[in-house]
Amino acid sequence: MKILFVCTLNKARSIVAERMYRGTPGMQVRSAGTSDRAAHQLDENDLAWADRVIVFEPDQERWIRDTFAGDLPDIIDAGVPDEYTASP
Repeated sequence: MKILFVCTLNKARSIVAERMYRGTPGMQVRSAGTSDRAAHQLDENDLAWADRVIVFEPDQERWIRDTFAGDLPDIIDAGVPDEYTASP
């Protein structure tokens, strides 16, 4: 199973999820972001690679569906809002 984790900036939530699941037997993982300021902005190649996309907020799923045409992988909203800040 190829899982793509997608958040807004590809800096926190999606990166953490990718690292948590890296090395899980039977699973390949990547991460991307929806913003043009993302460390890696989601593109068609990412979606073609993925069996399933995990987003963290409904806006991310909407952005994917509005931006990319054609068949998309299953998209699941994990429901993890961006309300966390790094500790100093």
